[in-house]
Amino acid sequence: MDAGDGRRGRCGQTAPALPSGDIPTCNPDDVSAHCCSNGGYCGNSKEHCECEGCVDFKKNPDYIYIKPTWWTYVENAQHIGKCGPLAPKLSTGKVPICNPDSSTAHCCSKAGYCGTGELYCACEGCVDFKKTPDYIWPTAKAVVIKS
Repeated sequence: MDAGDGRRGRCGQTAPALPSGDIPTCNPDDVSAHCCSNGGYCGNSKEHCECEGCVDFKKNPDYIYIKPTWWTYVENAQHIGKCGPLAPKLSTGKVPICNPDSSTAHCCSKAGYCGTGELYCACEGCVDFKKTPDYIWPTAKAVVIKS
């Protein structure tokens, strides 16, 4: 892939989808980048190969990611990690949510970013998608002002 497309070296469910819609994997034959970290990058360090949620494609060359049931930005890599009503809407018109299966980014802060901890999960206006995976932000209604 072209290095300028936002996909080079990316893998897993947080990476931009391939043109086919499939989730990108790492090359099992690449000694320097055969594992996918839980952060969505190919490499060969402990952080890429031996972490919770990591996939070693050298050991599991036939591994296929299941397409997520949560909404994310697959069409624009610069918006990955953004969520909620402050984030740009998806091409489907839906407001993006965070991955309820993630251990590091299952909550949406009131500022509109996925993460964990009090500022993302326990504040007024925050949404914890582990606790409420079906949460959908209310849509704003247009106000008609009569003169």
